[in-house]
This record gives sequence, C-alpha cells and structure tokens, in this order.
Amino acid sequence: MIQFQFYKNHIRGTAQYQKITLARGFLCNVKPSLLTVLTNNSGCTGRPVYLSTKSLKHIHDRHVYDKGNFSEFIVILQNLTRIIKFPDEVRMDARSKRGDFMFVKNVAAQPYFVSIQISPVGEMDIVSSSATGESYLKNFTLLWSWGSANSPS
Repeated sequence: MIQFQFYKNHIRGTAQYQKITLARGFLCNVKPSLLTVLTNNSGCTGRPVYLSTKSLKHIHDRHVYDKGNFSEFIVILQNLTRIIKFPDEVRMDARSKRGDFMFVKNVAAQPYFVSIQISPVGEMDIVSSSATGESYLKNFTLLWSWGSANSPS
C-alpha cells in the first residue's frame, strides 16, 4: 500500500517541517454508490483517491510532533484506505478548510476522518486525517451515512 511506501521512503526519521521529496500516487477508489453524492456536491469526476507525500508528512507531523501521539498516526496509516473505501459517513468540510469532504469511520470505537479535496480537474486528493469527536463532527453537514445507505434529505 502506497501510504506505507511513502512513509518508509520519504517521511520516517524526518524532522518536523523538514522538506521531503514530493510524490503523488493512487491510494484506492471510493465506492460507486458514493460517487453520486460526491459528484452532486462538487466537481468530482472519478472514483480514484490520491495520496501525496506532502499530505502524509502533514498528517505525520501533526500527530508525531504537534500532538506527540505516534500511535494515532499508525492507526491512520493502517486504516487510511479502509476509511475511504468503507466510511460510516461522508460530510461536507467547512468552507474555511482546504478539504471539500470528510470521510468518517469509527476505528476501535474512535471516530477518524480523512479530509479530501477535489482538484481543479476533478480528482480526489487526501488533505489531512485525524481522530476526532462526535461533537466536532456535528459542525459539518452530513451528506451520506452507512446507516441510511444514502444521502439524508
């Protein structure tokens, strides 16, 4: 999986804010059933989701250096694909944030989100990821949930 290759080859052992080699690669596809929700709420044009070393370095530094929580970073690394392919919810990210959508999944009874930005050409790029709380998530519009298997109307 590309997130482990990027971590091993570009990020492991780097200092906070250290410059890294920029690379971008395919991580996974979103489910076809989610594509309709994404397309209706953005300029999304396809199912592929991409990860860059820049975004992974941001996630790494935020957890390892800012929060001092390497174990949370490992949980994200191990579950990044699962959160995107099998989310419990998809929410609209805040306009003030860089991402357009938040894919949310409970991992070991803890909600985690992956923020995804739609590029100008309609591709999906991971921006960030973190553990979060239910109260934080309530600030974002729910577009789709697994419980209803469709968008709330």
